[in-house]
Amino acid sequence: MQAGQLALNLEIAVYLLSGLAGVLGVRIRSKRVALPQSQASDALQAVFLWLIVWKASIIVFDPVTVMAEWRSLLYFSGGSKGAVLASVVSAGYLLYKRHRAKGGLLAAAETYCIVAFGAAGAFMAVEPWFTETWSIRWLLATLLALLLAIWLIARRESADWRKLSSGVLLGSLALTAVMQVRFPAAHDPLAVSQAASGSVQIGAKKGQLAPDIGFLDRAGKPVALSDYKGKIVVLNFWASWCPPCQAEMPHMQKLYDRYENEEVVLLSVNMTTTERGPDAVWAFADKKGTTFPIVLDEEGAAMAAYSIRTYPTTVFIAPDGIIHARLLGAVDYDGMHRIIRDMS
Repeated sequence: MQAGQLALNLEIAVYLLSGLAGVLGVRIRSKRVALPQSQASDALQAVFLWLIVWKASIIVFDPVTVMAEWRSLLYFSGGSKGAVLASVVSAGYLLYKRHRAKGGLLAAAETYCIVAFGAAGAFMAVEPWFTETWSIRWLLATLLALLLAIWLIARRESADWRKLSSGVLLGSLALTAVMQVRFPAAHDPLAVSQAASGSVQIGAKKGQLAPDIGFLDRAGKPVALSDYKGKIVVLNFWASWCPPCQAEMPHMQKLYDRYENEEVVLLSVNMTTTERGPDAVWAFADKKGTTFPIVLDEEGAAMAAYSIRTYPTTVFIAPDGIIHARLLGAVDYDGMHRIIRDMS
């Protein structure tokens, strides 16, 4: 089953629902202080504009990848930089709409802040359920964003610059500080001690000990996961005929180039049982000009051990052998880099 398009649609749905949560906050606020209902309508339009700019911004921030693989337009976005650009554009749009309605800059700022923090809180509350990347830092940041959104919505008085700016500034500084803190690794400390003693359960889920499966490299030499004990290992399961896998290749190359000389190993695991044969795999790799390590799962043992049902699937394994995260569908460089940074 190909999951790239499914994962993308799910990501867009999560962003859209998060934005709608922010719009709901604006509507509630409008009723509390008798604001024009057009503010909620403007907020909804700003959310859709944000999604469009965020999705298309990959052309601006990563044109090389788009030129190398046009499918990137289907499966990826502009990432965190694209989110910033989309936020600036949507803020400008709200300012323009409020100016035309003679609502003033203050009304636009209040509307934007409610949507921004409401959407951020909703997104941060939902996102870990899909990526399984739980952390204390993420939980605290989620609570801060939601509390700030509730404060903006629940205030009895109309907005004034002093209270709005001071509250948003303090909340933003606290949120930024929490996101910069490095807490201990997200997986259970008990699981770490169990892994060291060999008593932890072996499996394909987060928190379990990664199965030590063998592969074959291009020269036919055996490669085992245990060869990289003590290092962060990224296992990417893919097939040459899979469109989202093809779109993902430039991002894998970028990740490999970034961490080639560090304690991070990328193993690109080809699901050879789904191919016409090893020759087709190497022909594809040569055509793409990849330099990262590609290994073959010729008998399907790795697919079975890691319960691979969707293509591509990427598994992040901590130095102690514990599975830290498991992502379905095409993954971009920013997403992988963020997970590796949290594991370091």
